[in-house]
Amino acid sequence: MRLRSLSLMSFAVVLAAGSAFADRQPNFSNVAPKKKDTKPSVLTPPRTQVGGETFATAVPVATLPFFDTGNTCGYADDYYPSCAFIGNSTAPDVVYSYTPTADGCVNVSLCGSSYDTAIHVYGPGPTMIACNDDFCALQSTVENVALVGGTTYYFVVDGYATDCGDYQIEITACPAPCSAACPPGAILEGEPTCANEYDDQYNGGCNSTPPVFTDLECNELGVTVCGTYGTFSFQGLDYRDTDWYRFTIDTAKNITYCVCGSQASLIAIVNEDPACNIATQCIESSNAGQEVCCNVVLAPGTYWLFVATDDFFGVPCGSPYTFTLQGLTCPSVNVESTSWSKMKNVYR
Repeated sequence: MRLRSLSLMSFAVVLAAGSAFADRQPNFSNVAPKKKDTKPSVLTPPRTQVGGETFATAVPVATLPFFDTGNTCGYADDYYPSCAFIGNSTAPDVVYSYTPTADGCVNVSLCGSSYDTAIHVYGPGPTMIACNDDFCALQSTVENVALVGGTTYYFVVDGYATDCGDYQIEITACPAPCSAACPPGAILEGEPTCANEYDDQYNGGCNSTPPVFTDLECNELGVTVCGTYGTFSFQGLDYRDTDWYRFTIDTAKNITYCVCGSQASLIAIVNEDPACNIATQCIESSNAGQEVCCNVVLAPGTYWLFVATDDFFGVPCGSPYTFTLQGLTCPSVNVESTSWSKMKNVYR
């Protein structure tokens, strides 16, 4: 059985989620999407600036979680986002500052803003430590930005090209990490640990020829599986171990699929298709140690669960992950009514 070339698979090129610079807008193509042509923004009247123009006048963030709204139109373009998608950004920007009292990390979101945003974060120097252009459609987010206690950091709300407009900024502490340790009673994947020149004949799904899957049985209490993944070299190319699981439901069910990976992970629920034409019901990605879930109502049929590292190199083979699948309940069994007299007739 030979591995299919990843360049031929829909899952071959997916932007990495493990970095604070990652653009994690789902994309199954092997060609980056072309940015829409810039159109002049509708400017609101300039307002009197009360702070936020530069690092020196940054709007202070006292505590987390923090939420604020504003409009960047009327501000100057003081800082350049290195992650701007194609071309230079000369959009106006607004600056916030935060000095944590202890080491930690934050997530910064501009989702919900009304224009094509960019977000960049600066530490001592100042040195840019995180940047994102598109994350939630044309709005921006950076995740798991590590902070050192007692150090001042600057969060710059920016735009693509010359765009400006109404923004929403939310800064929150990172959630507590999940554990990929295998709990008692879980199903073990059982796949051999990958290595260079590894030929996945176990559950490589549509990345194997012919496709091969691990079947999951119904369980009223839910299904828990412990597996491993990683990246390796195969015939001079960078590959990753992709694990595919299969289940069938006879009625519409609310399915929740959650993965805790020791590495940045990509997960999906995919419609079964013998030709491996990928049609997803849900796709999500996460950073290392961050639980990620898909929750969907599925019609009767057969589906595939996909889990893999979100990178194609640099992930040790044998890295653990654990997933749970809720909603895979067993079909009801029809019991024919009977009577004691009928039972006696059976055994006469």
